[in-house]
Amino acid sequence: MTNKSITDYLNVIASNNVTSYPSLNPNDIGDLVLKIPSSKTEQQKIAKVLSDLDAKIELNNTINDNLEHMAKTLYDYWFVQFDFPNADGKPYKTSEGKMVWNEDLKREIPVGWEMKNLGDLINIFDSKRIPLSRSQREQRIGSIPYYGATSIMGYVDEHIFDDDYILLAEDGSVMDENGFPIVQFIWGKTWVNNHAHVIQAKNITNNEFVFQLVKTISVVQIITGSIQLKINQENLRNVKVILPDKNILKKFSRIAIPIRKKLINSIEENQELASLRDWLLPMLMNGQVSVGEFEEELRMVAESGVEYKRS
Repeated sequence: MTNKSITDYLNVIASNNVTSYPSLNPNDIGDLVLKIPSSKTEQQKIAKVLSDLDAKIELNNTINDNLEHMAKTLYDYWFVQFDFPNADGKPYKTSEGKMVWNEDLKREIPVGWEMKNLGDLINIFDSKRIPLSRSQREQRIGSIPYYGATSIMGYVDEHIFDDDYILLAEDGSVMDENGFPIVQFIWGKTWVNNHAHVIQAKNITNNEFVFQLVKTISVVQIITGSIQLKINQENLRNVKVILPDKNILKKFSRIAIPIRKKLINSIEENQELASLRDWLLPMLMNGQVSVGEFEEELRMVAESGVEYKRS
């Protein structure tokens, strides 16, 4: 059903139906003539290959969720509860580490930590953003992710960024159901439109700290506008944050950066597995290739995520 020839055919039918908007009725789908292998055994082999790939993708998604949770838990434990490891490797606050009252926060923070503006920690690269209309993107389809305020909106043929960055939604859907900002972590060659702030830590090794930090900002305190909500650069830069001791930041980065690398590798592996699955489906269904030709390679991919390159 996801074969391009089928979706194009259904799109034509939907567009030609005499309604106020494109639509399909059940018979349009029920009357489709599909080419499938006549052997039930062959059908089952194809289904097994595809379901194995889907299972590996789902496993990676579960691993990614756990890695995200691990990074957030570590951040909360160290920088919200202040139970980072002290000189003896014990939880700082729980082990009665020295604290000092902070008037801005109306709470105690560890001795040696200080209040800063977020702008003191980050660079913002909004001037490099370039918006593309839908028609422009359709004329420039490629493999480079095109990011909007909340997600990838498509793929284009060039990039304007090539590094690790943090995106924070600027307008429109600027916060989640809990009132925190919509934040994305991007890497490699990318293109970003003008609806997301492009942020990077001034010391890039602190990117993971900044990523977790901006996710805890209360959006209500920094938004402008009543109908069209917006987070402007000035408000973002002026957010008051706690700056930890440099040595604690280094320790956090040594743990958090490898977690991020595992996440990225897993996401990229899933993209390759999904691409392989979508390429294989019509080839197998049309009899252009057989399961036997790829059985060993596919088994390795499905079981261990070995990268599979199509010739």
